[in-house]
Amino acid sequence: TQTDITKLAFYLILTIAREGITTFQTISRTGLMSTITPHPNDRTRLITLANFASGFFGEKLPEQAVTILIDVLRSMYLNDAGKLAKAYTNLFVGMGCFTTIASSASSFWFFYNTEERVMQSIKTPSVLMSIKSVISNKPLLLITLSDFLSGFAIKGSEDDYYTDVLHFSSMTLVAGIPAAPISPASYAWVPWMRRRFSSRLLYILAKEIGNILYIPVFLFGCIGMKKDFSGGMYQKVVPMGFAMALWEIIWTLFFGLKSVIGTEMYNEAMDYCEWKNGYRTEAMASVTKGIASKLSTSVSTVVTTAIKSKIGYQTEAFRVGKEQTDKVKFYLFAMFTIIPAVTGSLGIIPMLFYNLNNKRKEQMYAELLVRRKMLTTAAETDNIEA
Repeated sequence: TQTDITKLAFYLILTIAREGITTFQTISRTGLMSTITPHPNDRTRLITLANFASGFFGEKLPEQAVTILIDVLRSMYLNDAGKLAKAYTNLFVGMGCFTTIASSASSFWFFYNTEERVMQSIKTPSVLMSIKSVISNKPLLLITLSDFLSGFAIKGSEDDYYTDVLHFSSMTLVAGIPAAPISPASYAWVPWMRRRFSSRLLYILAKEIGNILYIPVFLFGCIGMKKDFSGGMYQKVVPMGFAMALWEIIWTLFFGLKSVIGTEMYNEAMDYCEWKNGYRTEAMASVTKGIASKLSTSVSTVVTTAIKSKIGYQTEAFRVGKEQTDKVKFYLFAMFTIIPAVTGSLGIIPMLFYNLNNKRKEQMYAELLVRRKMLTTAAETDNIEA
């Protein structure tokens, strides 16, 4: 049963193990990605290609496949709640196992064949030095604070809205069809935008464009709604299909930027640490950033779950063929659109003070390239003498 204490204990153990493993994995991955090449433009190109491949094959295809299968299973077992629930369970478990194995194999191949080309400092910094470097790293602190505040956003599930309100889980696929050709193309102008605009502007734009676009979607969905929350465009598949298709088209224009800019900003912060201190502290920075983000996200998850319970949301309704009330449907729509747009906007404030602008960044990389070349030459000389 769902309240079985054995299931809860087993899930708790798996969660603790996953969090511990993820911490080490994040430290290794972020450290490697920031040292694969000494040139920032080359790094942007490589990260862009990697995110394009992983985003399309590792996220989009499985997501679209699941949404289609959900609707297919619902139509097959519409009058048999027991078989429908079992079919959903098999679908989620099967897809979860497949994507886990496929993504792990791909990641292992990438890490095995990738080499670090940025010369690291010879002396390992102490724990105290690492903590000091994080505290004095203004770009990193602002990025961490931005993620921390954004994590408090109260955000409902897109799937909950499509499944429990529109009864059309494949809306993700249908609304995304017009934007599909734009998704791969959006990566093409990322290097151009990186050269023309500041990291601060691009970060804010990429981070908030989705929430900004949800505001007109919410207003459109409220058209025709009565005081008891019935009616309204938000309950109609066709009008909301057009609205979400337009949202997808505009949002997808920034998809490539959104996939790249966060990693690049973090790498800039690590380069800033190396520039100021002479060494890099990816491990301490990753842990600090990860803890802050997880803390706020955990609070948001608890609050979101409490709100769903307060409005009377029935988690298993779609599995057994039950209907949510109009009030619940409206709140699911609001939690999907306007509420995260409002509650997540605090993350913009810290980035308004991000001062690693283009001129200062050019100076930083010019000095770093000279310094790294000297370190590489010294290391090669020591190897020859040895």
